[in-house]
Amino acid sequence: MVIIGLVVMCLFSFLFVFLALLYYLGKEKDDLLYLKLNNTVKKLSWVFGSLVIIISMWFLVLSPSVASVSARQGFDNIYLQNDSKAEELLNKAIDYTPQKFGDEEILTFLGNIIEDELSFNKATNLNWTVDLIERADSEHIKIISKLANFYNFKGIIEKDPSYYDKSLELMNGVIDDNPGKRELYTQVGRSYILKGQIETGQEYFKKALDIRLDKNSLWNLITVYVYSQDSDKVVEYADQLMDMGYDLTAPEIRRLIPSYEEKKINEKLEYFLYRLLELEEERDPEVLSDMAIVKLRLNKPNEAVEYAKEALEADPEQSEKLAPLFNF
Repeated sequence: MVIIGLVVMCLFSFLFVFLALLYYLGKEKDDLLYLKLNNTVKKLSWVFGSLVIIISMWFLVLSPSVASVSARQGFDNIYLQNDSKAEELLNKAIDYTPQKFGDEEILTFLGNIIEDELSFNKATNLNWTVDLIERADSEHIKIISKLANFYNFKGIIEKDPSYYDKSLELMNGVIDDNPGKRELYTQVGRSYILKGQIETGQEYFKKALDIRLDKNSLWNLITVYVYSQDSDKVVEYADQLMDMGYDLTAPEIRRLIPSYEEKKINEKLEYFLYRLLELEEERDPEVLSDMAIVKLRLNKPNEAVEYAKEALEADPEQSEKLAPLFNF
């Protein structure tokens, strides 16, 4: 479509120049040819001007719009696992986009991507996304951070640690110039942890926490300490998180429970188990059994018996856990 527009524009340009030349050569002559050329040149001037405006609008407005629509449809087809259609549409987005992607355009495209590992169940989709950002050659911090994040994803999916080094190389190039950007320190911390350098990753997470104290910063540290089985640190940061009033999801609570169980912090365990029973659709017999045990520790025998009975009704195998405590 773009090539056809350029060809038409060139043909009209040659015609316009030719007629204008004839008009100039016959300007001094008061004859019929001059009068006809005069009217023709005036009309063609309007036509030529309109074509210039239309084609300019194509390059400035319509072409990027086609790119955005094609990219969005391409991502939709990725989610539908229609890879061939997705590839066709995404390549169309590249063809209709100027040679260098603009920062806002890239961010718009990336806004269609769900940024978690489950979104990249097929490496081809991730490869295309990385290729898209690399083409941009952007210095925009958000784009650099996203590219570093995708390198980490590629390292996980392809089991290639060299991508973690690429992520670190990319981030270290901008982190010194942007000391107040929390997400940069978080990204570097993730890369080091993926490389197995846990302590270095923790230090970067702590720097991110110093910049902004919020759930994301705290949870990054909690996750590291959960996997390193440092119950003291898990409890320290989880208590801080809850003191700030943040709500925890059911999966987050399940991650915290082993550390609180190890420390026998029964009041918090009681709260966590209550929340699980509220948040999850079905009342898990394991949770009911754990609640019965915690109630006994808190010297609430009547409540403990009620939870134990409910657990056994839902799953008789819970008797192995409960019998020694309740003399069943």
